[in-house]
Amino acid sequence: MEITKSGASKPVLHRTDIFKSKPARRMMLRWGSVAACLIVALVITIPLMQRDTVETGSQGTPGTTTGEIAALYDNLNIYFLTSENVVAFESVFIRYNPEDIFAKWAELNSVDGVVLINYSLNSNGFETVHGDPGDPGTTVSYTVGDYFTIDMTLSSEFAHYAEGENGQILVESLEKTFIGYHSTIDIDEFNLTIGD
Repeated sequence: MEITKSGASKPVLHRTDIFKSKPARRMMLRWGSVAACLIVALVITIPLMQRDTVETGSQGTPGTTTGEIAALYDNLNIYFLTSENVVAFESVFIRYNPEDIFAKWAELNSVDGVVLINYSLNSNGFETVHGDPGDPGTTVSYTVGDYFTIDMTLSSEFAHYAEGENGQILVESLEKTFIGYHSTIDIDEFNLTIGD
């Protein structure tokens, strides 16, 4: 690196001399790599974030009655009984929510007039309140348990199908379908209630 003096008494460092030094080149490569990684991360995460964004209501408040969460669509194996009374499955590209999955299962199994009343996935987890309830700064955390249960309630019309000749196999196809819906979780128990 060379320092020259112009007409003034202050030393002047030529711009081209800065890039000839090894530490400066290393620093530029380091920051260039960081910038490239950030760009790649943004390119990957923005589409993922858009898939799960929350549409807001007319006042711009998430969770209002006019807002809805963007739906996730994916392939899911829907199990059904064949004409030989064997459980088979069809891979269906479907909106990932219990109502749509149940509707497709009912269609493939010719189960008419049955309504999904309630559906929940529960675990033996627990909530912890941090602070005094009612204080604005109070937070609540939830610790997920290690025992997972699907609780499903169907309308009383399903009794006709469940008590039929192939009722047990039909219920097993329903269970397999919804266990597949939660494929990233090991389901320990499936509880089916028929009636209100």
